[in-house]
Amino acid sequence: MPLVPVASVAADSASGDASSANGPAAQLRHVVPGEHCELTAAWQNTGSTTTATLEVMLESRDNFHINDLDEVQLTLEATGAQVPATLARTDANESSPTQIKFVIPATVQGERPSVRGRLRFSVCADVCVRQRLSFHVGIAP
Repeated sequence: MPLVPVASVAADSASGDASSANGPAAQLRHVVPGEHCELTAAWQNTGSTTTATLEVMLESRDNFHINDLDEVQLTLEATGAQVPATLARTDANESSPTQIKFVIPATVQGERPSVRGRLRFSVCADVCVRQRLSFHVGIAP
């Protein structure tokens, strides 16, 4: 399955929303800056026309760490693909004080599949900052 960008997208650092001149649009890789962190969502090519893998990674910055006492929740909504609806920290494939990574298998079921997601978490140093960052990534079969 060749991976191609569906549209050019800019991230709004305040809201984490993806938008283009024609409204929200999907792209192959979406990097969303947050407060003392960065969220990256990207499709990985599996070589198949019916499956794909979505990687969602949160990295803390500026000497902040991801709060392990607060809930981490990833909510996903797919178009033209099947993915889990909700994932928690315990579902992460990798987890450390400065990084959480989810590797999510997807079954492709239509043309121009895409996934919208929202990650809820908090990062801490002297103070804690709760955040919700959103992304929209697409894959073209």
